Amino acid sequence: MTIMKTLKFIGIAIGTILFCVNFSACSKEVEPQYELVTGEKKITRLEINSSDFGYSLWDFKYDNAGKLLKVIHNNGEYTQEHDYVWNNDAIISPYGVASLNDGLIRNYNSYYDVRYNDGRLVEITDLTTSKYAYRFSWISSGEFYSRGVYDGGTQGYLTESFRFIYDSDMPTIKTNGFNPIIPYVLSSGFYENPLCVAHPELIGGRTDILPTHFSKTYYWFDENDRNVSETINGICNYKFDGEGYITECNMCSDDGNEFGFEEKYTIVWN
Repeated sequence: MTIMKTLKFIGIAIGTILFCVNFSACSKEVEPQYELVTGEKKITRLEINSSDFGYSLWDFKYDNAGKLLKVIHNNGEYTQEHDYVWNNDAIISPYGVASLNDGLIRNYNSYYDVRYNDGRLVEITDLTTSKYAYRFSWISSGEFYSRGVYDGGTQGYLTESFRFIYDSDMPTIKTNGFNPIIPYVLSSGFYENPLCVAHPELIGGRTDILPTHFSKTYYWFDENDRNVSETINGICNYKFDGEGYITECNMCSDDGNEFGFEEKYTIVWN
């Protein structure tokens, strides 16, 4: 489902939820259910060129407290501005309503359950009858990451998997601030909400470790209704600014696969 289709689908519902959340927030004083990381540079621009998904550019604006205030998104054809409203226990934008508890997003748009293990995002499950699910795996505090997309939830079938791999034979690569590629991929379960990139601590996606390789697998049913797959393997290369913040990540397939894959991330910090 594309982001535009998703935004149209949830547009009416958000208005109702926004009213309910605002009413709840005004009815009593409670402590904020989030604790944001401060004292570091923030991402002000993320540009992505992908062989799979095309072009996207996000500009990030923050308020004086460092909270994401506005995102300006350009996909090469049109530009949209999306505002963020922060309450003590929810963050509202056209992308959806993120309900917070104990520093993390626990529910999204009232019908997505969000689960964690040791503070890391591990599952986003559709609570409606469609039972669509995203599942994530972490090993050694972020040294390995994978994503599985399931249609049909627990009893469903795998439609896509994406793995970031850290070569144990190579020195561990780290960046100042955090690696925005991980939370960007995690955002797939939140309608690609840029909030995940601006504040990865809200989804347990903040890590400074950079992967060396990736593996991307597509699953589908052939004409005989058999589940088949195709895997693409590749490498990750990086550039950094003078302070050690990642400014560029190039992911490119290196196995001669006929489908091929290339994705370039360009990041601006301030």
